[in-house]
Amino acid sequence: MNNSGFKTYVYKIPNESFIRKVLALINLRKLIRTSRFSLIHCHWGYNAIFAYNKRIPLITTYHGSDLQGDLKSNGSVNIKGHILIILSKIGTLLSTKNIFVSKRLKNLKPKVNLKKKDHIIPMGFNSKMFVPLDKEIAKKNLGLDLQKKYVLFAGNYSQKVKDYSLAEKAMNHLDTSYQLIKLNYAEHSSIPNYMNASDVLLMTSFQEGAPVIIKEALACNLAIVSTDVGDVKEITKFIPGCFINKDRDPKKIAELIEKSVLTDSTMIGIEKVKIYDAEKINFKIKCLYIDLLKDLKIGTKYIK
Repeated sequence: MNNSGFKTYVYKIPNESFIRKVLALINLRKLIRTSRFSLIHCHWGYNAIFAYNKRIPLITTYHGSDLQGDLKSNGSVNIKGHILIILSKIGTLLSTKNIFVSKRLKNLKPKVNLKKKDHIIPMGFNSKMFVPLDKEIAKKNLGLDLQKKYVLFAGNYSQKVKDYSLAEKAMNHLDTSYQLIKLNYAEHSSIPNYMNASDVLLMTSFQEGAPVIIKEALACNLAIVSTDVGDVKEITKFIPGCFINKDRDPKKIAELIEKSVLTDSTMIGIEKVKIYDAEKINFKIKCLYIDLLKDLKIGTKYIK
């Protein structure tokens, strides 16, 4: 945004400890009270309560767990998750405008008509970084077996919400020619190679907002097999080799993986995700900023 005529200031709230988070929130309130920002753009709904003020308009983006909650290992919402949901729903009422990264999230907001205009704007991806590469070259770059069929696990397997155990159970129904790759916290720069070396991206999450990894995979011409979460079904619809499993059955997921691998590749996915290019998404957000400030007749000196 700094290159778009806006002067921005980013304030991060740490997650390392409760005390550090409380101190950061106190400092945030002081910053808002003493600074001359034109507007505040808050990420994650539960933070909106702490960013809310009567003087500066507030835009809040909801990413997923804020309105769906933190989960236990069995996929049910834990106590912390219920608290986050309540705080985030209050945030939808306090914010001047709300941005939801998917329709599914927008449907979770309180059914209260405050004559606010809500927006659905997913997170964008780097279309210059995520492009199709030769599969054999990608495998050689990573030292992978050229004969294996690789299933790339979507996300950090250590996170409960990703339900890595379901992916393992599905793989148990496949023969030894298939191998699961788990990235966890791999270097982001290496992910395009992994995507181009793989035969299918597998997502077994209990819930998602609008997973960017789906757009990145399709941009690399990698097919998707996923549980019905976030906006995955909407994005992968009509793309050959992409399948959604609704009942979380590992055997059926394995069958869909095999079916996906046997499906001829097309360029449909690559074309479909072009609208999610990060520059295009950022332009939408920039326009939202400008429209809001014009409506409120506020100058654009500072954007937080």
